[in-house]
Amino acid sequence: MLIMSSFAPATAAGQWVDKGPETEFIRAIAIDPLHPLVVYAASDGSGIFKSVDGGGHWSSINTGLKGESHFIRSLAIDPVNPSIVYAGSFPYGVYKSIDGGGHWSTINEGLTIDVEDLYYTVTALAIDPSNPSVIFAAARYLHKSTDGGGHWTALNVNATVVEIDPHNTAIIYVGTDDGLYKSIDDGSNWTAINAGLPLSTAVRTLAIDPVNTNVLYAGCGDDLYKSADGGANWAPLNTGFTAMTIVINPSHPSVIYAGGIDVFKSTDAGAHWTKLNTAIAKNDSVSVLAVDPIHVSIVYAGLLRGGVFRSATAGDQWQLSNTGFKMRPEVFSIAFDPDNSLIIYVATDEGLYKSLDGGGHWDAINRGLVGIAFAPIVIDQFNHTVIYTATDLPCLYKSVDGGLNWTALNPPPGTASAGAVAVDPSNSSTLYAYGSGVFKSTDGGDHWATLNNELRVRLLVIDPSDSSILYAAAVDPLVQDYFGKVYKSTDGGVTWQLVLTGLHKLSTVVAIVLDPTDSSTVYAAIYLGGGVFKSTDGGNGWTAINSGISGYDSVSALAIDPTHPSIIYAGINSAGVYRSADGGASWQAMNDGLLSYSINDLAVAPNGTVYAGTFVGLYAAAAAPQAAVAVPTMTEWGLGFFALFAGLLSLHHINRKKTYFIRSAK
Repeated sequence: MLIMSSFAPATAAGQWVDKGPETEFIRAIAIDPLHPLVVYAASDGSGIFKSVDGGGHWSSINTGLKGESHFIRSLAIDPVNPSIVYAGSFPYGVYKSIDGGGHWSTINEGLTIDVEDLYYTVTALAIDPSNPSVIFAAARYLHKSTDGGGHWTALNVNATVVEIDPHNTAIIYVGTDDGLYKSIDDGSNWTAINAGLPLSTAVRTLAIDPVNTNVLYAGCGDDLYKSADGGANWAPLNTGFTAMTIVINPSHPSVIYAGGIDVFKSTDAGAHWTKLNTAIAKNDSVSVLAVDPIHVSIVYAGLLRGGVFRSATAGDQWQLSNTGFKMRPEVFSIAFDPDNSLIIYVATDEGLYKSLDGGGHWDAINRGLVGIAFAPIVIDQFNHTVIYTATDLPCLYKSVDGGLNWTALNPPPGTASAGAVAVDPSNSSTLYAYGSGVFKSTDGGDHWATLNNELRVRLLVIDPSDSSILYAAAVDPLVQDYFGKVYKSTDGGVTWQLVLTGLHKLSTVVAIVLDPTDSSTVYAAIYLGGGVFKSTDGGNGWTAINSGISGYDSVSALAIDPTHPSIIYAGINSAGVYRSADGGASWQAMNDGLLSYSINDLAVAPNGTVYAGTFVGLYAAAAAPQAAVAVPTMTEWGLGFFALFAGLLSLHHINRKKTYFIRSAK
């Protein structure tokens, strides 16, 4: 799937411009049953969008939504008065609009809050077609309102999916993480209906035949299942695909659409299936499908990363329908082709993306990956089509075709928690994996040896002039603190020594960069107090260099210019980007045009352009043309790496716990 973005290049050095990638994680689509040109789409991060021309153009309708980012998981439209719209969200519960999405208000009285995390998550909504004041909301437990959401009552059943029988609305079905349940008395009592289904399987999607409501379809496990007797018995349709969403043509119920990795269509009630145009789901997944209730040849597909596609030919052809959407994923790490500054890779909270034109256009490159790639993207300096990364499971991955396909590497012996890779700049067959220890491979990742299983390493950098010298930001679990120190090895990672002289005592090192012309000059960034430090003797002694930096106690990223190493960039979590032109002696802010001041990563391209990975996408600031010199730089990739491998912090990476500072767009 191609992610489009059209941005003008920076007009002056130091001026930041938005480089995308544009991506819309669509959770729900709802079509006005009386005026089907009116369509609503719910996104995970950018809230709710509305189209009044059948998906031709979209407008953001977030007035009244709470928080900085708006995670909407479900939508429902009143079938009698379609100006009334409901939205289920994380973490703010249920919203209601009485003016077609013009304004929203929370309606959470009686809604059960998650007792562990103290938030609401509403994954599904259903309105009684015979009495629209009756609404069901799946918010861990199924909840029912009889007054249009004025008050909710928790019912005695868990729920992630909910559907109401349109012919007999006393019959309700719910899907849960361990099967299906049915009520025949408006939700008062529930019976498990799992005969023929996989044991304790999570139900992803559920659909009821609108003509013969005894016919049900459920997506669960690795197959699609069908019942012809109201859920009493189920049989697999042996489709060969996993369905994340099912929708039935309301006029011709033998026509069914299912979405997952691709879109599939059946014209014989599920007996046979045909894969439709897979171009809409290239390296992506279809999360939701919707059929126009009046013009049933019109079908909408919402994608996990690619926004909305529309078909006017019952799925035979699809067109991108994203005009008006503008959503940016959080960018955790950045990498460039060493010989071509226009080829850029970014790891985001919605997957990996690649651009061949400096960020003008992006392709999702996630085929074969499982999980989200928070780790650095590392490119083989000798063969630029070979790339490494890791996901949050954790698992190491390798691509030999420039990211088009990924293969999991054999895990290092005795551990499954190595979560990042460093490549020897002098011999790309030599790799280091790090996380709960340091591991080494001399055959490109096929086999591994343990070098150290004591350190918990969040960051590892190899000296480009002497690959036996390694620097690591790490925790020794035998030391009674939670802070990452700087360690150094001079024998290829076999032994390690603390190099702390002059560093802040309670240091959490999140970035280490080496001067490409003199690797004895090393810079380190400390997130929890201390700021930027410099060593001119290979890490033996350190000096703070923070003159001019505001809020330097929250440094989150560092990068050095490859051809002018006296030029250094620092990302400050609450204050944006700072630049030093004198080796860190003094710093100046450079935030003109930067929307987000939360910086996850910085990188300088071979042509001198500096890029910033932020909470709301990738930004670039132009510099004078420079020769292409390959320099390995590495910055901290999420500030939660310890969480994954040392068990020292929450299982969620710390970026989700930060306070984000977002500027208003001018």
